[in-house]
Amino acid sequence: MATRTRKPTRKSHSTTVREYRFQIDAYSPETMPLSRLAEYLQDLSVLFGESQSVHLIKIEKGSTVPVLRVEREAETKVRERLRLVRTNEGPPEAMRAAKQIDERLRRDGAKAVVTDPINSKVIEFRGRELNRLVEYGPFSQPGRLDGIPVMIGGIEEDYVPVHLRGRQKEVYNCYAKHSVAKDLAPYLFSDYVRVEGTGRWIRHRNGDGVGDSRIGVSAVAIGCAGLVGNRSAARRLRESLRAEGAQHCQHNQQARNGARSLGCL
Repeated sequence: MATRTRKPTRKSHSTTVREYRFQIDAYSPETMPLSRLAEYLQDLSVLFGESQSVHLIKIEKGSTVPVLRVEREAETKVRERLRLVRTNEGPPEAMRAAKQIDERLRRDGAKAVVTDPINSKVIEFRGRELNRLVEYGPFSQPGRLDGIPVMIGGIEEDYVPVHLRGRQKEVYNCYAKHSVAKDLAPYLFSDYVRVEGTGRWIRHRNGDGVGDSRIGVSAVAIGCAGLVGNRSAARRLRESLRAEGAQHCQHNQQARNGARSLGCL
């Protein structure tokens, strides 16, 4: 008796790819300049990452809606990257791309949102709403900065320059007394520090506060453990760092040893 062989079933296409949408409310496909669309797509490519697994498949009508297909194997990484950008913890290049999208939308008088395959909002871009926010400054105000020391020292008698590089590669210009600068020296190019002091600031439309000129360092927390400078201020910094639970500090034995040598633990 002949037996019928069953053809192998093809894996459903919807189980191997996932579609994300970037919905811009100001343009239609007929009115969006090609060069402008290319700029948005370039930033979206950087924002999503995983460039070999993310593909533009169509532009939906109505408002301009590029539809991006993400291969299932890459979706976990893409979603995590977008989540980190939403919480301002993403990789530097992804954070820059997000800010460029927001600024471009502001100039275009538009807003936008990235939605996932079930139409949930993943990232919202305020765009034109940023025009309601006032950019003001510079003004003097106490503040805190995180960064890796990339330059320490100078010929000044009382204070010397201290430059910190932030997590998004931005550089902060600070200055500190000789005693604080000496304590920072072992961490040059090697570990994140948090500094506290009074500086000159500008508040931008997107809410970022950027130092306009040098910031005087009065206290420093090193690697979540080592403390130098003003004791009470340094204690506050230590508590804030511990509250944030910075994981890269929990295993930094070098910082702990340095703190003990300073009598701060």
